Amino acid sequence: MAELLQRSTEWRALRTGDVTASRFQDIKGPRSKSEGYPMNNGERIGLTALRYLEELLAEMITGNPQDMVGNAPPIHHGNFYEEVHREHAERELKERFGQELFLPTGDLAYVSHPTEPNIGGSPDYGAGDGLLVFGAGPNKGGELKCPYNQSKHVSYLRRGVDWWLKEHKDQVMGLMWITGWEGYYVSSFHPGFPPELQMILWEVERDDIYIKRLESRVLAFRDLLFEEFNQLGAF
Repeated sequence: MAELLQRSTEWRALRTGDVTASRFQDIKGPRSKSEGYPMNNGERIGLTALRYLEELLAEMITGNPQDMVGNAPPIHHGNFYEEVHREHAERELKERFGQELFLPTGDLAYVSHPTEPNIGGSPDYGAGDGLLVFGAGPNKGGELKCPYNQSKHVSYLRRGVDWWLKEHKDQVMGLMWITGWEGYYVSSFHPGFPPELQMILWEVERDDIYIKRLESRVLAFRDLLFEEFNQLGAF
């Protein structure tokens, strides 16, 4: 049997109907507390989250994954440069942190939550101590961002990891919740910059308080998804 690869037909089928870490940031509340759709943890979701809910409902009912707009310029750009970015990250992980990079294939291509159904995520890579015995798995992960707009990369260079996390913290902390990993390496890469500025990489520590709040919101959203699925008579 061939090893599971990200973006393959098998990978897309595996995550169909799942609340995935890359979309955790979409599970947000409405602009006003009096608006939105209620969940069982007392929070409400806004229009973006409601659209995501309906996307997942359609996947669960039909068994078909939502079409991915793979040729949109920002997505094509990110996919095209991801491997080059990963190679840069692999070198820096070894030099700065003494870490080995694990490719996101097989069990790392898509990681399901060990106890909560319909929740999972796809790390861009795993990372582990270079001194780990042969066969040991990663205890950290990695997230690669290849912004299409060069000004976005400049904003990360200027403002640092906190600015990067404003957009991607839910995804990174969500993957640490799903995998149990203790930390994450996050980076931005743009090929149009001079070599010394093409990539910036940071280490992010696990934040269990943040993860606990995120867990509550994601589980409530997942439960709402199940309730709506049942009400549609899909069982």
